[in-house]
Amino acid sequence: MNSILRADSVPPCLRGKNLRSGIIAFILFFTGLSGVNAQTYPIQVSLQLIPPFSGYITDYGAPGNDNLRAYILDNDLSHPSYDVKLKIKIEGQGIVLQSAGWYFSNAFTLTPGVPLMISGSDLAGLLNENNLDFSGITRAQYDQRRVLPEGFYTISLTAYDYVNPVPIQVSNVGMTQAWMTLNDPPYLNFPACGNEIAVTDPQQITFSWTAINVNEPWNAAGTEYKFELWEIFPRALHRSTHSPRISR
Repeated sequence: MNSILRADSVPPCLRGKNLRSGIIAFILFFTGLSGVNAQTYPIQVSLQLIPPFSGYITDYGAPGNDNLRAYILDNDLSHPSYDVKLKIKIEGQGIVLQSAGWYFSNAFTLTPGVPLMISGSDLAGLLNENNLDFSGITRAQYDQRRVLPEGFYTISLTAYDYVNPVPIQVSNVGMTQAWMTLNDPPYLNFPACGNEIAVTDPQQITFSWTAINVNEPWNAAGTEYKFELWEIFPRALHRSTHSPRISR
């Protein structure tokens, strides 16, 4: 037998306005429960990747390189300073490179309320292949060229309590994304390869080249080239030393 809920059988506290209030309270209660799992951390990490986006990840850890920047802010004002250690993860194209389970960066000391920016050599240990676990690509495959395949990648950084030997996450996961590409070298216009240059005093040589890949969409910010000039000794001299670099 089906039973029918009559209006006069509803308790007075749930009729009319009170019924609406009860529904709202019910919704708010479960909304609050859904937010219980949203962790709020005292440390905030954000990442910034500045073009050009190189697939040579060790370049981001070179001294003076600030293409990959991490900003770390301690919002807990209850202590004068706080030490954290970091882990990194690079993911894309079916490949994952992440800090080995045993590896953490050196300590970074935070002053509450004062953002700390790290880049270049600060990140060298995190980007060293000896400190990374490889998935989707073997270490041997990576070592052949030491560059990631072209494609879209996500880089993330997470802070942990430095003192505790048990990994305790104390920050959000800071993330940045970019299309990493390997550009072709420029085409040398002058002097042509193998040409002899007349000796003058003083010696002046003009080098010119044409950039390649300039029309690719990910090169909108431009491509940087490093120019180095090396001396090549005639074979007849049988120099035992390496050819010196003349200019850079």
